[in-house]
Amino acid sequence: MLAWLYFAATKLNPGDIGYNPTVRDNSALNNSVSNITSTVYAIAGMVAVLVIVIAGYMFAVSNGNADRVRKARFMILGASVGLVVVLMAFLITQLVIRWVAT
Repeated sequence: MLAWLYFAATKLNPGDIGYNPTVRDNSALNNSVSNITSTVYAIAGMVAVLVIVIAGYMFAVSNGNADRVRKARFMILGASVGLVVVLMAFLITQLVIRWVAT
């Protein structure tokens, strides 16, 4: 097995697979990472907003039941904190991607 790996490594020419170590073009990678993270953050944001809406409905139909009101408030608080975390993560990720791109 080691002999085959050695043989494969000696026969591999980086130019044959389109790799040029002197060219640093990260735009495709940056675009891919940016698209993936934006999609993940958008989904997380939609989930947080959906949880806030559901908790608001639970709060509205609680009929003064203290346990249900408390549960709805905690859901709203947790989703709000999650939404802030997602927004901050999105901003930090975009800054890092732009910093790496330059």
